[in-house]
Amino acid sequence: MKKIIILVLISVFFLPAYSFDFFSKDRFSDINSLKKQNIAEELSFVSLGQLAAEREEAVNLIEIGNYKFFSTVIIDNNWEINFAIWPENSSMDKKTLWPETELEKGAVYEYQDIRFNITLTSGIISVRYALSGKEFISRLSYDDIFNKLYSNTEKIMFADSVEYAIIRNRDPLNDKDGIITLRRDNDGMFWYSFNSDDIISNQIKWLVGINSVLYGMKIRGNNLVFFSKLIDIDNKIHGKEKLLDYRFLNKF
Repeated sequence: MKKIIILVLISVFFLPAYSFDFFSKDRFSDINSLKKQNIAEELSFVSLGQLAAEREEAVNLIEIGNYKFFSTVIIDNNWEINFAIWPENSSMDKKTLWPETELEKGAVYEYQDIRFNITLTSGIISVRYALSGKEFISRLSYDDIFNKLYSNTEKIMFADSVEYAIIRNRDPLNDKDGIITLRRDNDGMFWYSFNSDDIISNQIKWLVGINSVLYGMKIRGNNLVFFSKLIDIDNKIHGKEKLLDYRFLNKF
């Protein structure tokens, strides 16, 4: 899996023509001119096909009794998490999914005349069934699922400082494609955003600002393209994100 790394040197890494000292008067003039022109510079890209293929592989295996299933999470247009499960010998297109609120109450998944009871408690998904007086159970945590997504999908690193996993997603509410960004902070907590193709095909979604440079992404044709733009900020700022907090699953 390829890892894309974007390095920044004093916020002007994408201006190779500038070889003179940063503190020269001419440089400040040119940088301020670019800021006023609101110019976005293209950095790199990844194909949507590659992202889709990685999404199919970044799944978790559930083994329970004599049965094996794949599972993952899907983000909908309301930025809510949905748990998805499907038989190991079928494709992700055959998935059945439930939003968190339903799983917390308990859901039933029927497969080969077996009723599997699925529940979500404090970030732990439990799958169980009973047969001939014997109960079978398997557990899977949100940590397992999100670590799999983060570890097995495309990465983009901005300014050698902030890294995002880029994940293909199909919104179950309107059956439209989108992009999930997944970021892990210094405390090990995950932050995510949902970005519909309909929106980021028409405009750049800015993800983070670092040392007076904005970084973002936009769909162009069959590729997801990454951009940067000079701005007037010195501190690190993040775009709209949602914290995955297991203690308050439905309240953040």
